[in-house]
Amino acid sequence: MKLIDIAELKIFLEKDDFEHDSLLEMLIEYVSTNLETAMNRSLLKQERIEYFKGGGKLFLLKAPPIDNSNHTLTVSVDSDAQTVNVDYYVHTNSGMIEFVVPTEYTEPNQISVLYTGGYSGTGNSLAVPNDLKMACTLQSAYLFKRRKDIGINQMSTPDGSIGTFLTGEFLPQVQKIVDRYHLYNVG
Repeated sequence: MKLIDIAELKIFLEKDDFEHDSLLEMLIEYVSTNLETAMNRSLLKQERIEYFKGGGKLFLLKAPPIDNSNHTLTVSVDSDAQTVNVDYYVHTNSGMIEFVVPTEYTEPNQISVLYTGGYSGTGNSLAVPNDLKMACTLQSAYLFKRRKDIGINQMSTPDGSIGTFLTGEFLPQVQKIVDRYHLYNVG
């Protein structure tokens, strides 16, 4: 699902016509998907199940924040050992499951976590934090403004030339936001 709706982007671009609406929608969808992929996380709130191998204490879920308001999070540890460790903490904002005592490794996919995680949809977009909305807005606006000069790194004008250097997929300020929300594999 999209991180912003077309009205938010049009306010930023100061556009009130409908001439480019289909292009703007396409750009929002493209940037939203790329941001989600770059952050290594799933943003849409839904019920999920994830599996981990044992032998650790910390396990990072792919779709924080975790909604445990109805106490629906279930952690199961299948083990050949006599005693199964079921004491754990849930860090809802980061999506981290922390066991009090490290789990023993006996087989792949020995730990399963059933949970609801991600951000709720509001209208045509997700209710993500404002900095993620701004990242999507900035990158979408940039692509819209540069749509006619894709691939140009330098432009000459009567008053001189302008050179641009983008080293990555995202604008530098957008990349900083992506880095803050990026999930690293743990567990």
